[in-house]
Amino acid sequence: MTPPRALRLVCTLAGARAKSPLLPPPPPFGLAAYVDDDGADIAVLLDLDAEASERAQVEVAAAQIPAADDQPAGRRVFVLAARANVGGFFARIFARGRGHVTPAVRATALLARGYVNLGSDDSGALKTVWGEATPSPS
Repeated sequence: MTPPRALRLVCTLAGARAKSPLLPPPPPFGLAAYVDDDGADIAVLLDLDAEASERAQVEVAAAQIPAADDQPAGRRVFVLAARANVGGFFARIFARGRGHVTPAVRATALLARGYVNLGSDDSGALKTVWGEATPSPS
């Protein structure tokens, strides 16, 4: 897999968390920063309840991943392992870790949203699972 040249971060925070500032993890693949470019591949940071069942996590994760049909052919979506972390100054100091979303949950959610050619990268601190959008049948 060729690493992406740029990634746009997408995160949908739920409920009261939606008003909190997002503390994103560093970008994967050695990228310096996330970009604000609609033409870039997408990195998804999931906001999931760690105590929920895997099935419930898949349903919530799938709702947070953009549909493959809405993406141009070849667009890759990378789902980060880290869970969304919100808060201000004190959250950064006292955070006990983000926790991680299992590869099975992330891959199943990508399949549910219509992505193909799934893959995973287990190297580095931010393990990713990705899928690729394909053209819609006419």
